[in-house]
Amino acid sequence: MGAMGLELRANKSDLEFDEFHTLSREALEIDLLIIKKSDNRVLQNEIGAIFRQFNVTEYKSPGDDMNLSNYVKTVGYACILKGTEGHVDDIPLSELTVTLVRENYPDALFKAVKREGGSVEKKADGIYYIHGLFVFPTQVLVTRKLDSKLHPSLRILSRKAEKKDIEAFIQMANTFTDSEDRQNANRVLRISINANAEVYDNLKRRNSSMSDAIRHLLRDEIKEERADAEKKLSIFHVHNIMDSFNISAKQAMDVLKIPAAKQAEYAALL
Repeated sequence: MGAMGLELRANKSDLEFDEFHTLSREALEIDLLIIKKSDNRVLQNEIGAIFRQFNVTEYKSPGDDMNLSNYVKTVGYACILKGTEGHVDDIPLSELTVTLVRENYPDALFKAVKREGGSVEKKADGIYYIHGLFVFPTQVLVTRKLDSKLHPSLRILSRKAEKKDIEAFIQMANTFTDSEDRQNANRVLRISINANAEVYDNLKRRNSSMSDAIRHLLRDEIKEERADAEKKLSIFHVHNIMDSFNISAKQAMDVLKIPAAKQAEYAALL
């Protein structure tokens, strides 16, 4: 969701992002349901060109297959969404679209679409429209083929993220002043770092300014992690003092000079 939030941030006031949207009581979930708030607004990002009011979005991990069955399943989510609406025509068929996101080119899917009588149209670099199989307009986003200047947020989610894309994303993210944009950027960066640890390590070693930029971008999370680590260490010491001197938790916290305002919070974790 973070990457799509950044891709479409220019129209954030026109969209609602409902992550892990529950489809039924059996907890079927759409990865991301993007709701366009107004028909009159044109979305600035080319990914949103296909969008109508309700836009079902599914992500595929790099190791997952993307075949005709996956595609049909995602279309099925759109059908369930339509079928479980609160009132008749709350969600018109004409207002539903499907977006599938994957790192690599889905050759098997596109061949199957053509065998079934459909067609695939390359709309832009990394953006492909599927025609002729279902009523819902469908696009497939191939993140490795997206324009690096237009879509750094999605490109760095690759397991083989390129240095230039990472640098472009970090430079862009450090210009954000909106809290929601910063939060989405942090989520994207965390995922990218986990998938490309070696690339980021090399980047930080060779480029001190980029290392500083990464730390600046993650500063809030770093503060939270440090505070959490300090809290866990304090609790460890409280346990030790209680056991060693056979005293109460409050007495142990007083010994450690833990502020009274925090003692209830710490006591709940003991």
